[in-house]
Amino acid sequence: RTRRLVQRAALEVMSNLVLHDKVIDRFVSPSSTDVKIFVGFCSADDEKTRIAASGAVATLCAVEEVGAALIKANVVEALVDIALLCDSPELLHRAAFALEKLFTLNTDLMLGRRPKISSEGGDENGDGGGGAPDHALAALGALSVLSKSPIEAVKKSAITALVFLRKERADV
Repeated sequence: RTRRLVQRAALEVMSNLVLHDKVIDRFVSPSSTDVKIFVGFCSADDEKTRIAASGAVATLCAVEEVGAALIKANVVEALVDIALLCDSPELLHRAAFALEKLFTLNTDLMLGRRPKISSEGGDENGDGGGGAPDHALAALGALSVLSKSPIEAVKKSAITALVFLRKERADV
């Protein structure tokens, strides 16, 4: 119990510092220990630990290059789990905000590259747009679920992302 409390306190302190320039540099690599810690704690058994970790993740997702690192470190799976399995308003809000920022700032990493269609009707890239990442469908499903939330802030973030995608990525 004491270890869990110390661990949570340390995570909360780190969460409060994530937007300082010297700290943010520690999150630009998907293999950094800090990224792995926050992504891992998003799935912790202790709800308050998940709230602290997902809050930091949501804040960091608003920084495009850090959001990219978090996507590559598999944060999307943890956010989808929160969106689909939790009923905590705090966790749902953090997941919805993080997904909104990931979809709007790192669209291609979330969905795969948009296919370029040639004048002959074929795919110019010859690769179908690169294919959708494994997390894309689950993340879109999570946005759909979150858009129906009775929690206004959760619904707003999800709808903002869905409207953005409708305008920017009609191919989805």
